[in-house]
Amino acid sequence: MLSILIPNYNYEVGPLLQELLRQMQAENMALELICMDDGSAEPYRQQLRELPEHPFLQKVFLEKNIGRAAIRNRLAQLASQPYLLYLDADSWPSSPRFLAQYLDHLGPWVLVGGREYAPVCPSAKFSLHWSYGRSREVRSLAARQAQPYASFMSNNFALPRAWALAQPFEEQLKQYGHEDSLWGWQLAQEKKEIRQIDNAVIHLGLDENAAFLAKSKQAVENLHFLSTTAAFPMLDDIKLWRVWKKVQFFAPLLAHLHRIMHKSWEKQLFAPQPSLKLFDFYRLSYLALYRQTAKNKRT
Repeated sequence: MLSILIPNYNYEVGPLLQELLRQMQAENMALELICMDDGSAEPYRQQLRELPEHPFLQKVFLEKNIGRAAIRNRLAQLASQPYLLYLDADSWPSSPRFLAQYLDHLGPWVLVGGREYAPVCPSAKFSLHWSYGRSREVRSLAARQAQPYASFMSNNFALPRAWALAQPFEEQLKQYGHEDSLWGWQLAQEKKEIRQIDNAVIHLGLDENAAFLAKSKQAVENLHFLSTTAAFPMLDDIKLWRVWKKVQFFAPLLAHLHRIMHKSWEKQLFAPQPSLKLFDFYRLSYLALYRQTAKNKRT
């Protein structure tokens, strides 16, 4: 009936796999559980190898990292069941009946369960990721249902396997950012129904401040890539791009500000209580700088 698919990169995924197997046993479920390691560092691969063998668990190891989009496509191809549930390795089910709730709602639609963060930041070194996640990614069920396509996130969702094979994730986006925005937009174009349900996972894998900022810059670079590709006209659904369209006349000034101020801004963003308005401006000015640099390389 259901294949649970978990892409993993440099995360200790064992506890999540054991929790899912525990839920399957408690509910007497015979589900397929596949964890695919995307070229992680050896300590993480070894931890996955050392997990006890289980008839419902399949462990797959890729020698080279193929990226966030490609590994999801590879997992869909490997799965054998008619429905797929994708979970990020750094997730934790918020309900002991997490899997049962998905089984109760499967059908010819995409199910999105939602995302939560811990109520207290575990350490100041994670303050930027935690603050951004709590403020921008955690949305009530009512808010998600009001904008089901805009609320799509790829960390916790289920769908028919045939749909995943027919509409794969865009593998040109190899680094972090906006692959799920694009996929949600494609669902809307295909008029595929998204049902938002109350079945969240807690996002445990917080990045330290510098790492999260680096990933955020990768997302900005992906946004620029999408803007140069006519096949992806979904940019107006992304707030950063809507703001960019209003202020792009000031691009040279924004790029200059980023060059001379980014170090000072980063110190403020790495504070225990970072300003998300400053974070938004940092990304906007980085977009101006990145586009300017890309233009100069072409000329």
